[in-house]
Amino acid sequence: HDAIANAMLCTQQITEAITYRMSNAYLALAYTGIFDDNNASGPISKARDLDPNSAEVLGAQAVTLLRTDVNQAKAKAEAALKIDSNSLLGNYARWASFVQTNEFDTALPFLDKLIKNYPKLAAFYTDKGYHYLRDSNSTEATKWYNMALAIDADFPTAHSGLCEIAYLQGDNNKAVDECSKAIKTYAYAVYGYVYLGYAYNNLGKSTEAEAALNKATKLDLKNSTAYNGLAFTYIDRAVNPANKDNKELIQNLLTQAVDKATQAIELDRSYADAYFNQGYAYSLMGKYSAATAPLVKATELRTDSANYFTVLAYNYLKLTDKGNARLAIDKALALEPNNEQAKAVLKAIQAIGG
Repeated sequence: HDAIANAMLCTQQITEAITYRMSNAYLALAYTGIFDDNNASGPISKARDLDPNSAEVLGAQAVTLLRTDVNQAKAKAEAALKIDSNSLLGNYARWASFVQTNEFDTALPFLDKLIKNYPKLAAFYTDKGYHYLRDSNSTEATKWYNMALAIDADFPTAHSGLCEIAYLQGDNNKAVDECSKAIKTYAYAVYGYVYLGYAYNNLGKSTEAEAALNKATKLDLKNSTAYNGLAFTYIDRAVNPANKDNKELIQNLLTQAVDKATQAIELDRSYADAYFNQGYAYSLMGKYSAATAPLVKATELRTDSANYFTVLAYNYLKLTDKGNARLAIDKALALEPNNEQAKAVLKAIQAIGG
């Protein structure tokens, strides 16, 4: 009887330990889901202490590391899959970590396994839409987002994904509609707010854009896309003809634009558009020397933007650096020979002998 009682007690303790382990892992994932990386670290450490050899705990740890240390995330996910090749969180983290480093072909089998194992979960179909969207295949992305919505018509990240696609394709009214659906269903639909803000900017609704993008930054302090969107919002407002006589307002708006673009750059050192917005705002303020480095960086990161090269050329023109101005404008016109702004800058350069 004592042996049976001890065995029962041991079984109960093991069960409680397993439950407590996974409770901490899920708590960490919940914090990660609301972009609270700091509070995620405590419970995931507790889960690891309770069972360092659990595939799901290792997978959960990998998920919590995706935003802060992608290489460690890859390593933890790989360790999880060595223990259990069918680990849900291990496969998810392995897929997500490879997507984050643009290794799309390597990533896809891990996600496909999850879809095969869990064919009725809309989340994994949405993830596949996200996969193709990051890989610049909007047709496939749309297909998979719609497959997710066929399972769950209100699934918020699917609506956010369709919103981003609509924005990228210039259908701003559809973008507003899709993002609004995402936000209505899920309060933490950060990219719903982000692309709602971008679409509102394109529709000339600057106030609504600012509100949506500020909401995104409050939900996720590390969202570089939202900060860059705010930078654009303030630049767009500063160059609005309605504000042309209010020098103080323009200066204030451009200062805010520099600040938001700088925050975006600090979060993502490879963010070409954030460097461009920082440099463009400085240039509009007449701070041409300060504008040069970020504008050059933008053109180095994105060599296919005639607009970037045109603004850089104009900035060099204002510094009377005729040689670099001509080099930049020639690159702009090589990309877009009929670009009217580029042709106007070229005429200005030629007028001073450049």
